[in-house]
Amino acid sequence: MNEPAPIRLAPKQAAPDKPAPDKPAPSRPATEFRYAVNVTPKPGILDPQGRAVEQSLPHLGLSGISAVRVGRRIELTVAAAAEAEARAIVDQLARELLSNPLIEVYGIELLGATSSTTSAGYPSPATDLESGAR
Repeated sequence: MNEPAPIRLAPKQAAPDKPAPDKPAPSRPATEFRYAVNVTPKPGILDPQGRAVEQSLPHLGLSGISAVRVGRRIELTVAAAAEAEARAIVDQLARELLSNPLIEVYGIELLGATSSTTSAGYPSPATDLESGAR
């Protein structure tokens, strides 16, 4: 199985005062993709936070809720030419940095995409988590 190449960041270089007239400005990818990475404990792994939440529910008058798992959610934007390329970057990031594969699983959720040629506003109303709309 071929592993994707590791993510490499280019070293910072001092910006010239003015770009050279013979070199065009570098073009950036046309689309930004917004993702959420949800990380939770693997099934069978002890989840003390989830257990504490579940045991507190009856004190709040709530019943019928079980199998509570507590994890974390990371949201990020990736600029790429295509969704498949952006997803591969997010998958590598989730696998190598955001989760511990021994005790955690992760899921990737595409929240939306914004083309630099259409709209600069982000996120769209359909994914605005503050308003509670979905």
